[in-house]
Amino acid sequence: MLLRGKKVTELLNADILSLIDDQIPESLTLDYKRDFKLKDDGEKSEFLADITAFHNTEGGIIIFGLEDEKNENNQNTGIPKLPSENGVLIDNYDNEKNKIEEIVRNSTDPQLNHLAFSELLVVNGCKVFAISIPKNLSLPTRVSFRKSSKFYRRGNAGKYLLGTHELYSLFIKNMEIREKAKEFIYSRINEVRNNHFWDNIGLVPGILIHIIPLSNMGNSTLEFLPSTAQNDMIQMLSPIMSEGYNYNHCFEGFIIHSHPYNDLYSYNLIFRDGSIEIFTTGVFSQDGSGYYSLSGELLASCLLEQLKKAFVYFSTIEVEGPFCISLALNNLEGVPFSGSYRQRKSFRTPNIQFPVIVIQSFEQDFKKAIASMFHVIWQSAGYEMCPSDILQKI
Repeated sequence: MLLRGKKVTELLNADILSLIDDQIPESLTLDYKRDFKLKDDGEKSEFLADITAFHNTEGGIIIFGLEDEKNENNQNTGIPKLPSENGVLIDNYDNEKNKIEEIVRNSTDPQLNHLAFSELLVVNGCKVFAISIPKNLSLPTRVSFRKSSKFYRRGNAGKYLLGTHELYSLFIKNMEIREKAKEFIYSRINEVRNNHFWDNIGLVPGILIHIIPLSNMGNSTLEFLPSTAQNDMIQMLSPIMSEGYNYNHCFEGFIIHSHPYNDLYSYNLIFRDGSIEIFTTGVFSQDGSGYYSLSGELLASCLLEQLKKAFVYFSTIEVEGPFCISLALNNLEGVPFSGSYRQRKSFRTPNIQFPVIVIQSFEQDFKKAIASMFHVIWQSAGYEMCPSDILQKI
């Protein structure tokens, strides 16, 4: 969750003061709290209710150390100001962050593991910090503290308990979002394999990757008009193993593609909602007889490079997680696959569609998810696991 275009990890004193000077009010995704207390069970329960309410709605940011301005009737206005007395009494911030993460992790079901924290700022003598809570696009998260079993959401007036009907609707909605992402991925894979998107690329061995930002899926927010941002995108998302490349507008969005050379070809297709499709035949080697082979080390290197570039791009266009990641390998039957092992083994099936994985953020989930994907790739060719020297590069 971004606060005025910045991640909470990037917040500075000036950002807090700008909220006050510009009178930025509380909203569905922003809350101010004067005090931070986690000493007794009541305070912990209240804190967990606030965190899960944001998580089950649109995600959001809680800023501790700022209080509400009062109106003439002594009612809260939602406009922030610095308190007359410091409400954040923290000596060891690292310990406090660990404590918060442990309480949230152990008292939510399914576990909420993806909080982000600002630095502990001192603004005109007052301690202030912010917690960013991601939007939940999976099963609704309940508070399970002290045998509790409550689901919360957030409205403009604050948090509230979920009723049975709304809980059911939320569950169905979140599942539908993931299913739509999978349907989109599978339809694109079929279009590529059947040469409906680009001539002949479904006839040769190829790698196809999809990265879908679930929070923005289906929203046509990118126009791809001439601009500095578009030029930056072209530089940032150059195709796999492409010394030279072209780019074109298309119905789907914007495609950056390599110059074709024999059967070797790569492209990156950016859809209007920020989703990215990465295709390449360039990681395959072809001998004089026209037979293909695939280097595991080269495959891993190219996948990592492209995925990392994609997430840098998402950051520049302010698109946040969670993200669906899909990998498909096309026309592989009999293709020798070499990693760090001396003996070559070959894929036994023509097409491999790996399970779609979901990660909340690049910083927190990427390594584990990609390591799991790499193991499956190597095992698909008959190896025991992905070599450790390749895993160390993730």
